[in-house]
Amino acid sequence: MMKILVALDNQEIKQKIDECFKEEVYHIDFESMEEVIEFLSTRSEEYILVTKDSLKGNIDKRLYIKQLKLANKNVKIIYIVQELTQEYKEFLFANEVFNIFEGKNIHMDQLLESIQNPQFVIYKNSQMEEKSNKKIIGVIGLSGVGKSVISSALAKDMCAKLRGKILLADMSLKTHSLDIYNNISTNLSLYEYLSQCEESNFNKKEIEKYILEDQEEKKLNYLLADDHLGNLNEKMLDKLYQYMIDEYQHIVLDLDTNLNHLVTKFWLEKVTDVVIVMNPNYVNIRNSIAYLRDLKKDSIKLSMIINKIQRGSLDFSQIRSFFKEYYITGYMMYSKNIEGYINGSISNIVLNCNFDRLYKKIMLVDEKISLKESYLKKYMQIKKRLENV
Repeated sequence: MMKILVALDNQEIKQKIDECFKEEVYHIDFESMEEVIEFLSTRSEEYILVTKDSLKGNIDKRLYIKQLKLANKNVKIIYIVQELTQEYKEFLFANEVFNIFEGKNIHMDQLLESIQNPQFVIYKNSQMEEKSNKKIIGVIGLSGVGKSVISSALAKDMCAKLRGKILLADMSLKTHSLDIYNNISTNLSLYEYLSQCEESNFNKKEIEKYILEDQEEKKLNYLLADDHLGNLNEKMLDKLYQYMIDEYQHIVLDLDTNLNHLVTKFWLEKVTDVVIVMNPNYVNIRNSIAYLRDLKKDSIKLSMIINKIQRGSLDFSQIRSFFKEYYITGYMMYSKNIEGYINGSISNIVLNCNFDRLYKKIMLVDEKISLKESYLKKYMQIKKRLENV
């Protein structure tokens, strides 16, 4: 069988192709047209290339096909196109591209079959959706475990390591604290706007008035809660949800402790992943066992983050013995300076946290920025701070 190249910039589809064809698949999922062309131009072997005409690049989709053929005459292309007109189809046929999937929806079984048994077949729109890479991460836990600290640290860590705009939203009904941990504030009430606007005059752009930008990290935005948050109904929440998924690549929700409230239940149905924050002591474990019985786990990816680790804390193996169905994907050490930071006597603290295993589990790993880029970014931030001193 010919070797297989994947150029879709889609980790989920790449993983399924890897599982099916194993060592026959080249290890990289190419992210741009130019990368694929450059790779093929240095190879003379026969390849099956799975790619799409919406791949990032500085050339148009027709020139992409022509340059692929010039780069390697032995490449066989399985092509995912956004829209297949008669004229476009004739162009692809003329350039010996016959295995074509049309539309945003693709059927994985048909795609895998096309790789295994290449035939002159066109597949139209299928029923299985190509899942979005967008992630909505809900952070839950008992009162006092440090959900807001974890939510804040996670959102900022994602900004340093992932691409795309990120929103950190406070969905706590009564105990709001994201504003304190992130040194932000607002007098605007999103509830008042959502409760006043009718479906006909709803303008998503109006919500931007309630979005706050991080002072240092411009791609991180905040949405603060107010005391009326618990009064939002499902229609209002749905408007907010539609805005979020349209505008942001990743969303972190600091959810309320009450899993049975309408607001929390709404978000738990929308999230792609749930992170449970736990403290490493027997009291918190005993109470969390009862608390998590109210969580419907069937359709949610669950991860556990251990917060406030210090001398005398239970180790991970002990905690795992109580929660065998959960995977510990992150941790944060206890900081002696946290009280001073909350009370304003300390202007800034560095939280010792590690979320890399969480990214791997929930498949954000494909979007990670290189370490070199991450360190350079941190260096520039520190340099800017020193210049302002």
